[in-house]
Amino acid sequence: MFRGQSKLVVGKGESATTYTLQFDPNAFCIAEETLAPLTTDDILEVIRSGKVGFRIVRALVHAGLQESHPCHLVRAGEIIAEAGAAAAKMAMLEGIAAAFRGASGGDAEGEATAPGV
Repeated sequence: MFRGQSKLVVGKGESATTYTLQFDPNAFCIAEETLAPLTTDDILEVIRSGKVGFRIVRALVHAGLQESHPCHLVRAGEIIAEAGAAAAKMAMLEGIAAAFRGASGGDAEGEATAPGV
């Protein structure tokens, strides 16, 4: 199955909010629409290069949020700011990695490595 999930936590203690990022074909289509003309292969190549800018992080976090936490692209940016850029990027990478691990016959719905991620 081609689906990966990860968690992005904003805040601490009882006031913390946990967001589920889900990466599946729908999420990648949303990311492609946001990042056009980039395709999923192009996006993955950027990730493999290690030169992932905020535009790509925000687009992918936004895409990952849509299944469980539908929101506007601007709200996704606010969630990233609240969680911290490093935490958001890590959650995004873990979710994408889990999606590709499941697609390649590993854990059906694991949490955390796209080829080269």
